Amino acid sequence: MNKAIVFGLILVVALGIVGYVAANITYSNQEARLHNLFDTRYKDLQAVYDNTWKIISQQAQVAEQYKDAFQEIYPELITRRYGDPSQGVERDPLFLFIREHNPQFDIGLYAKLSDSISAERTNFTRRQELVNSVWQQHENLLEVFPSSWFLRGVDHIDWEPITSDQTKQVFESGVENDISVFGE
Repeated sequence: MNKAIVFGLILVVALGIVGYVAANITYSNQEARLHNLFDTRYKDLQAVYDNTWKIISQQAQVAEQYKDAFQEIYPELITRRYGDPSQGVERDPLFLFIREHNPQFDIGLYAKLSDSISAERTNFTRRQELVNSVWQQHENLLEVFPSSWFLRGVDHIDWEPITSDQTKQVFESGVENDISVFGE
């Protein structure tokens, strides 16, 4: 019987050691995967942010260029269409084809810019939510038992969601006032 007890104790200790090592490996691997996923999602978020501002900036440049070009040609078109008696300018036959309709400034570029701003900001927010979700999973792994016991000493991921000064002020003060779109 003594041999059976000794063998049983050795078996229990061996199973305990194997269980401890297996749990340690499992939690360490899970932490490494989450850390790597966070790094990947964070780099993806940087690329989305960069793309967002390039799209918005370039579309705004196109709209601004269109506006400037239209401002430059519109007075001459109208003058040629209707003539300028004070300047002795007569109607130009080439421009009589526009007799029924004056050239209109197309606001479509601004509508497209507005749609792009909304879509790109929404995409950026979604990507930030993904990064935040991975960060939260990593935090839970480090702080919730039993994984916290195996992962003592593992560094937390330093993450602060990207936001604006306005948002920070609102959350600090608890007050939100109307926001002027054009900063007036």
